[in-house]
Amino acid sequence: MNSNPNRMLLCAAMATAPALLAGCALGKTYAEIDPEGAREEVRRHTGYYALQEVTPGKAKLVLRTTGPGVSVQYATSTADTPCEGMEKQGTVRDVGRGVLLPSIAKLSFGSKEFVEKELEAPANVQVQGLGNFSHSNPFMFGWSQCGPVTARFQALPNHAYLVNFQSTDRQCRLEVFNATDPDAPVPVAFENFAHCTEP
Repeated sequence: MNSNPNRMLLCAAMATAPALLAGCALGKTYAEIDPEGAREEVRRHTGYYALQEVTPGKAKLVLRTTGPGVSVQYATSTADTPCEGMEKQGTVRDVGRGVLLPSIAKLSFGSKEFVEKELEAPANVQVQGLGNFSHSNPFMFGWSQCGPVTARFQALPNHAYLVNFQSTDRQCRLEVFNATDPDAPVPVAFENFAHCTEP
């Protein structure tokens, strides 16, 4: 049996390192601890670099959400008729990049933080988001929904668009930006279809 005190001390330090790191960050966001690291963490995980890669002649969509405790199911369509032809693109969550330490945000494994889609352009594209919120109290756990909310806008060739499902206090809406330059996104005018049903 190896009772080397130095080895035992090293093992104990390694085992407690995550707890110590979390303890050091107590009360501070990752952006407050490491602003540049937090900025890069957000860029790598929320579609910033995807927006910079558009196939010539096509349009790129990056679909994501901001707001804690919500997962958003996205669908898109290029049908002429409002609300028709919706195809599911995936479900995304905001896991707190730039706020939580990367080691903690990474614990939400299996959660997509954005989905991307390229399409032939120009096109009138419809994007639909359906939010699912979890809620609990000492006696029960459940889910509630917000939406679907649907936006239709014209996507132009060689352009990238960011569509964000914004949620606060279980109120939700879509935001659409021309993010061909992801450092300077510009709001895009869109039609809002509140009557569409879930695909």
